[in-house]
Amino acid sequence: MRLTSPDHEANYEPYDLVLHDTSRPHLMRAITSHGEGAILGTGLFVPRKLLPLPENTIDGLLMRRLSGREGVGTLLAQFLTQVARDSSSYRPDDGPRLGTVVVDLLSALFAHALDADTPPETHRQTLSYTSEPSSNSTCKTRN
Repeated sequence: MRLTSPDHEANYEPYDLVLHDTSRPHLMRAITSHGEGAILGTGLFVPRKLLPLPENTIDGLLMRRLSGREGVGTLLAQFLTQVARDSSSYRPDDGPRLGTVVVDLLSALFAHALDADTPPETHRQTLSYTSEPSSNSTCKTRN
């Protein structure tokens, strides 16, 4: 699959996940490697305001190739596939609950991708900050 925007063009493989902004111009073209046959895919439309990440952070993930073959990407891809495949078994009341699961998985995938962009020394520095006890913290033990 090829996705093109005014400032970027990328090719994606089966089970890749891609984030694009439908409010911006883009062209999506799906063809098989042979130029014939069927392409199957699942689309997910999530309003930005539902994602617990700053908008400029989300922009950094636009059109980036995210794997649906490992880790959190696999969880998201399998969940979406199962919901689409077996949609008749869900009741209308299940929709909002399933939507919450999708947003949580999507947010986890984005956070994972953003963490991968953070240099290892930043992770160590963050861990050292969070592991130091604060002066106003208390620790109680029970005998």
